[in-house]
Amino acid sequence: MRKLYLLLLLGALNAACIDRDYDLTEIHTDNITLGEEMRFPLATIRVTMQELRQGLLDVEEVFSEADDWLPSTLPGGVDYVDIVALNEHGTYLDALLDALIAEMQQPDGRKLSAVADRICAQYKYRFLAQLSLPSNVPDELFKSTFKTEFLRRQDVRESARQVARDYLGDIRIEQMTYKIDRVQVTNQVVKMLSDNLDPESVPAGQRTSTLHLYGEIRSKLPLSLTLEPVFSSTRLDFTVAVDAKKAVNPIAESDGTQLFREDLEQIISGVEVRIPITLERYYPALGFRPEEQEQIAIDLKLVKRGGLKLDIQ
Repeated sequence: MRKLYLLLLLGALNAACIDRDYDLTEIHTDNITLGEEMRFPLATIRVTMQELRQGLLDVEEVFSEADDWLPSTLPGGVDYVDIVALNEHGTYLDALLDALIAEMQQPDGRKLSAVADRICAQYKYRFLAQLSLPSNVPDELFKSTFKTEFLRRQDVRESARQVARDYLGDIRIEQMTYKIDRVQVTNQVVKMLSDNLDPESVPAGQRTSTLHLYGEIRSKLPLSLTLEPVFSSTRLDFTVAVDAKKAVNPIAESDGTQLFREDLEQIISGVEVRIPITLERYYPALGFRPEEQEQIAIDLKLVKRGGLKLDIQ
């Protein structure tokens, strides 16, 4: 199974702060209420290409190989590969493989050469007996024999098709688990926010003092994803869509992003996050941009509604 451990939310937070405009420890007034809506940053998470290459599989290399197994022109004239449909091993994958085999038989020989190079580097052992070649066959002899026999023998074409099917049909991402360390927000600020939140026992439609997580994700990867973060020991449970063709992808406020007192205190003190990830689309023409240091940036913010009543002595 081709599993991709994509490190979208790696390591410690690069920035976790409350903006100075909302430094509540510097307020010296008794019994006041701050505005009905307050927005302030919580953290910014930055993921570099170097970090994306530190998993069990290199993300860029995984899709570099996929490019070898994909036809240059995708069925239907679209510019993306539907990875969800690929994983179903149905008619969509069959259509891609039909187009691949047809392209490998074209007179220019470019796709046949690319596949021969890939097979020689990684899958040679699967073809030695079929091609009547010894295990110590020189690479150039293996590749030339493979190309000759591919063009003349149906069984060799079927073997190559099966290797492509095995690879393309199992591109997926394992659930990630990572740790957010303690966010550097003072206990006074946490208490002030916590003391001004309606409890979960208040019906959703009747809550007036609320705190929600929201933000945005910026990604330079040629991949559209669906993320479903679950923050352990909290009620946070929501879905985020990341579109490869959008410069900014919002993390919208929803019922699943509301924080109650215990949630806020847990996140501030440190929390484990589990993130099931679904690959949706791959856009080969967009390509990876390894020369750019920052590949993903996730800005997390908080919005407090309903005013903030303080009694500071």
